[in-house]
Amino acid sequence: MTFNKKVEVQPITPETPVYSIGVAAQILGVHPRTLRIYEDEGLIKPARKGNRRFFSANDITWIGCIRKMIHDEGISIPGIKKLLRYA
Repeated sequence: MTFNKKVEVQPITPETPVYSIGVAAQILGVHPRTLRIYEDEGLIKPARKGNRRFFSANDITWIGCIRKMIHDEGISIPGIKKLLRYA
């Protein structure tokens, strides 16, 4: 059997949402609920396919920054939201 149909493969970039919430949480060392809270608070906006969330490498980097602000710098979620309004 021969297949002649060519499939165009899209490159995966840092903006490509490829990580499920479980994988993203595992990479970050957090519970998936933490990511849902950040989304509910408006700090992140993961891509959605149906009811499933998908995160890009850039999203994971940003969430790492959020975690650093909260845990290392002592900035609250409302404080981060206020900072983002000025950015």
